[in-house]
Amino acid sequence: MSEEGSEEKFSISNVVTRAEGIRHKIGPNDHHEINEYLAKHLLKHLGNKLKERESTETPDHYAIYISEFNILQEQYEKQLEERDVHLRYTLWLSLQVAMSLTDQEKRRCAYDNHLGNIINETLLSQKHSRPNWQNSYDVLGESTSLSKLIGQIASYGPFPFPLIGQDSFTKEDYIEFYSKEILGYSLKAGDLKLHGQLFSTPIQATLHDLIHLYEHVAPTNSSSFYSVYATAYPAHQRLAGAVTSLLSSESAVLTPIEKKKLATVVFHGLHEVDTSIVARGGGWRKRDAMLCLLEHCETHIKEIFPDSKNSLKDFEINRNNWHYKNEKPEEVRRKFDSQSYPYLKQFYRDIPFSLIQDGLLTQEDCRKDGEPYLGIHYEVTPIREKFLEMVHWVQEELKEGGRLYPYFKPEDI
Repeated sequence: MSEEGSEEKFSISNVVTRAEGIRHKIGPNDHHEINEYLAKHLLKHLGNKLKERESTETPDHYAIYISEFNILQEQYEKQLEERDVHLRYTLWLSLQVAMSLTDQEKRRCAYDNHLGNIINETLLSQKHSRPNWQNSYDVLGESTSLSKLIGQIASYGPFPFPLIGQDSFTKEDYIEFYSKEILGYSLKAGDLKLHGQLFSTPIQATLHDLIHLYEHVAPTNSSSFYSVYATAYPAHQRLAGAVTSLLSSESAVLTPIEKKKLATVVFHGLHEVDTSIVARGGGWRKRDAMLCLLEHCETHIKEIFPDSKNSLKDFEINRNNWHYKNEKPEEVRRKFDSQSYPYLKQFYRDIPFSLIQDGLLTQEDCRKDGEPYLGIHYEVTPIREKFLEMVHWVQEELKEGGRLYPYFKPEDI
């Protein structure tokens, strides 16, 4: 790989500087230096990880990883020569790099869902005598669900960029990114703070985050999509800016634990709720957007933790969708359970574990009676009630006289 232009270390601050105002300057198919910057560092990251593999892989396996890197490098050089390094290509390259970072024997996905279908039926399917993920973006075509996902993310919402060399992001990071019209997505797996370790490979983690970005700006059947988007998206950006100010260490409007509550609710509304901001509506003022976000958070929590379910034992989980991970017994006992831990759907695990990590719930609050460890069998009711309590607290503080009201006045844009 050529080192020209790649000497500068990748950093989020560089992305922020280079991507400032970029959404208003270039389209999803336009060549631009910010895309060059991301593509160069994606390949540089893959090259560095490739060197680390040499001592752990057999010669035959290592040769496969080398050939994959060379294919991606050649494609990039062709795109660069044709001045065609656009955002759709960069998103595709992120998935290519994530797949190459994934161990060959772990590339197929056991999950029978949208993510699993994209990996198994699109990325790993054979096309032109090679796995489809090794082909150029043009070969993907416009008819697949993945190409539509990439196109929508590239066209709408904050400017997406890969978190190269990092596991994930905090809730506070995500909200601040959004306020700056950028959004980071995972590139490698590990102790993912916001994934509950559900996704055990780089390709799963990366694609999962991209699906969330897509859901946030997913198209609707309405002919008014763009007119609604043109007001809803800027309103959400201003919402994120106001919340970032409230969460800053310099702000004394809220206590530290109240900041955790606000960050949890707003992050959930921006990242987890799978109803797009266009389908939500919500108006063009940041207050309208915030009230709409809270309403959808409440609906979402009630849907995934309904009153009819008292414990996660009550949820019907398809065993084929479980992913088992072997850990040292003492680590398993310390973290979760006394046997191999069955990883469940993210929503069911991340929310309670996030609340516990932030000190908003304790293990004792939601541990099922008689269970020695938190495990998968914990009470749903306290999780639902705590989250709804936080939503209602934000709604009260938004009312006139509340501490959030000055930041979300009805007359403010």
